[in-house]
Amino acid sequence: MNVTVAMATPRSNLLLVTIDTLRADHVGCYGYKPIQTPNMDRLASDGVRFQNVVSQVPLTLPSHCTIMTGAYPVFHGVRDNVGYRLSQSKITLATILRNQGYRTAAFVGAYVLNAKFGLSQGFDHYDDKIEGPSHSGPAVNLNQVERPAGEVISRALAWLNAQTRTPFFIWIHLYDPHDPYQPPAPFGEQYKARPYDGEIAYADRELGRFLESLRKAGHYDNTLVVLTSDHGESFGEHKEWTHGYFIYDTTILVPLIIKPVQKGMAGRVVADEQVSLVDVVPTILQLLDTPRPVDLQGRGMLGLLLGKQRDWPKLAYCETFYPAQFGWSPLMAVRRADAKFIQAPRSELYDLGDDPGEQIDLVQRRSYLANALKARLSQFETTYGDRNAARTASLQLRARELENLVALGYVGTAGGTGSGTRVSPGAADPKDKLAVFEMISAGSQDVAAGRYAQALPVLQKVVQIEPGMILARSMLGRCYFELQQSEPARKAFQEILEQQPQNLDAEFHVAACDFRLKNWAAAEAGLKRVLERDANFASAYLYLGFLYQARGNTSSALAAFQRVLELEPENEDAHAKTGFLLASSGRVKEAVPHFQKVILLNPADGEAHFNLAVAYSKLNLEDLARQELAEACRLDKKYCRQAH
Repeated sequence: MNVTVAMATPRSNLLLVTIDTLRADHVGCYGYKPIQTPNMDRLASDGVRFQNVVSQVPLTLPSHCTIMTGAYPVFHGVRDNVGYRLSQSKITLATILRNQGYRTAAFVGAYVLNAKFGLSQGFDHYDDKIEGPSHSGPAVNLNQVERPAGEVISRALAWLNAQTRTPFFIWIHLYDPHDPYQPPAPFGEQYKARPYDGEIAYADRELGRFLESLRKAGHYDNTLVVLTSDHGESFGEHKEWTHGYFIYDTTILVPLIIKPVQKGMAGRVVADEQVSLVDVVPTILQLLDTPRPVDLQGRGMLGLLLGKQRDWPKLAYCETFYPAQFGWSPLMAVRRADAKFIQAPRSELYDLGDDPGEQIDLVQRRSYLANALKARLSQFETTYGDRNAARTASLQLRARELENLVALGYVGTAGGTGSGTRVSPGAADPKDKLAVFEMISAGSQDVAAGRYAQALPVLQKVVQIEPGMILARSMLGRCYFELQQSEPARKAFQEILEQQPQNLDAEFHVAACDFRLKNWAAAEAGLKRVLERDANFASAYLYLGFLYQARGNTSSALAAFQRVLELEPENEDAHAKTGFLLASSGRVKEAVPHFQKVILLNPADGEAHFNLAVAYSKLNLEDLARQELAEACRLDKKYCRQAH
């Protein structure tokens, strides 16, 4: 095979596609026969397919941070989906290419990659808007936190078609293979017994739309295309379902296909060398002939692409700090093509040649190899770590932000401090806590969906088993709070404060419970303490508004609700209260847009329709008033008597 080794010019385009939760062994070109993935398969035939690819973290946000920075988690500091944000000090691929004159755009499929988590840096356009129904009620629906591949691709195509110059860098993230698996027609029927495969086939079809558009526009040949995934998926292997909790191969092996602009590499398979997602950015920069920043920790794979490199490192690193969210030990591993060592309170060693399913633990029988790999593992943090990473990547989450992530299946604490690396030496082995993990996961899903009564007994049992687990106690308190059981809710959050005096979410909920219990002086003092620590805590302003309204202080209540709307323009409660107070003060015309907004956010709110009807009547807009009154009556019979 003749290979053209000259590099691409800096004017070559780049398309990076990450398909979430995609196991390599469920793609056609990787030998999986029961699925149709013609577009990924064609990319592989046009480029190079890597057979053994290791994800550094089986979780979406930290894995994408590794993909985008070419750095290990110990350096970029993002160890989990919850409680972390990529620091502005960590340079990303988008920043590098924008500085080289590229137009940069990203289109992501789920809230877990929202711009607030740091990956938007370097992008001229970062499309993370999810057009699901927006409301500020307690429950979160999946269509508020993720969007299908078709919508992501359509938005990416609209951006591409509007461009008048190149080069461009487009990142497309498709979330569909993530659970729950609900492929649209015709894939739902075609893959009825294998809905995960149906989601992959659907994502492949939508990817094909974008690739075909590139071809028709004449961009395909001059576009470097890189397709990979952030992590795999487990279907009961090692009793794990989905991903994130363990680091067995089911969740850390991913596909990687690179279609270069350079000629002569089509159809090549890199089968022997094991590579990692940390190597993606250095390879892209090699292929685009772009200078490499000093912070990159992965290795460029150009030699492998050309079939010339024989000195590739044998070890790959991976980790999960997800168990640390529950107070248990994180897991770290080094993997060779023939063996894997997992460091845990009870460490594990597997012979991947004889035992690819990682069923036979050899850590006792082959202690020499286990100790040698353990020593190599200990070198990773020393070699690649950043002592400031945990601090700079820390992010506190509001309860609503946390529940958005919980709706996607990611459990964590609202007061996440990025402290996953500081786990006590006696922390439990995740293998011993799998049943508790399943309970807390089920309870958290019920909380996110608003099924508080259903979640309550589950979380009560978890707290009995794990009395020190802040996460479980926090969700238990939230259940009591939403069920209007203020006394036990206050007790739960107060117990959190006794363990974590700086937990802002717990301090807010104690104050909110004080308000509901009419301990108004304590409530006001508590809410003000929250705002002293965080002047942008919208829920604290909301409850101050409730408090001032209850005391008859209309002007202060209005100011508080209007501050909420500055911070959260879509907050339904704040619009409703603002509209009511404005109307009650004779400022009816000003109240109307707020009632209209409540209805836009929640069309089934009968009270909002009724209040809008009253406002229209006072403004002599009788036809509109009758329409709104009729709708209020339809939604709630108590308003019907007002219609006569």
